[in-house]
Amino acid sequence: MLTRLLKLFRPSPTEPSAPADEFTQAIKVYASGLKSPEGRDIGAAPINEQAGLVLFDIALRALMASGHLAEVNDIDEQIALLMFVMLGSSPLVAHLRKEGHDIQHDSVFGVAAAAFTSNLDAEARKQTIDLSAGLFKRFIEEARKKEQFSAWLGMNRHMIWGLVVSDDPKMRHALAAHYIALRTAVDQLR
Repeated sequence: MLTRLLKLFRPSPTEPSAPADEFTQAIKVYASGLKSPEGRDIGAAPINEQAGLVLFDIALRALMASGHLAEVNDIDEQIALLMFVMLGSSPLVAHLRKEGHDIQHDSVFGVAAAAFTSNLDAEARKQTIDLSAGLFKRFIEEARKKEQFSAWLGMNRHMIWGLVVSDDPKMRHALAAHYIALRTAVDQLR
């Protein structure tokens, strides 16, 4: 599974050199085109909330590109989406930390997860997030055993950069493949 994903897109070893706050500015521009679930002014929101909404949109785009949008309310589909958000939050946070922001994964993940689970009551939301976290941990443990795992994570980091900074269509296609891999993992791990 990881080998097929690696063949879809081969990133350069590092992101292009950029001004000190290019990723932060790209997050703000990206977020300004989104609607806040609470109707708040996204531009005035802290960077972690903006990043969480951007991550939500990236995951939604991956879901649409994978052809799974019709199943968005299916519990296994929501689990896969949350796993995708867990995978995407790490590079997003890493890029922002590199630019001097003191933010945590939970704060970015929490915004995206809240958006995906807004249709659930508090108990169902907690159970879905807990189940997703457990399956994601097992997925990562299994994937670490594979030779290509580091390259796969590097590719994910590069794709998040590419989508936020340039909205590169190749990145959307490749992230859809990552989503499908996580959705397949849900079926295998449950």
